[in-house]
Amino acid sequence: MERVAARVLRPGEKLFWCAEPFQLGVRAGSYHVHALIETRQSAKQIEGWYRGKHGAAQVRQYDKKLGAAGYVAKYMTKGIHDYDMLLGRGEQLLDI
Repeated sequence: MERVAARVLRPGEKLFWCAEPFQLGVRAGSYHVHALIETRQSAKQIEGWYRGKHGAAQVRQYDKKLGAAGYVAKYMTKGIHDYDMLLGRGEQLLDI
């Protein structure tokens, strides 16, 4: 996610991410990521870049009705996870 932040974020922009392990199937033990990105780039731009570099991605426009908790808070309450907040230029805001 630090590489994603370095590519996607500009000064003043933010990225909060949460990695969650797949529980079942052929991907069990590997992770997928949920993130909130505050950026001037469009969801389509980010998704296109990510797919080209890293594979599958689903990037959507933020829905204010869901709020941030609707996107990532539920993953933070699970037992196995990792999360962090990054600022533009790859500066780390906090390491939780």
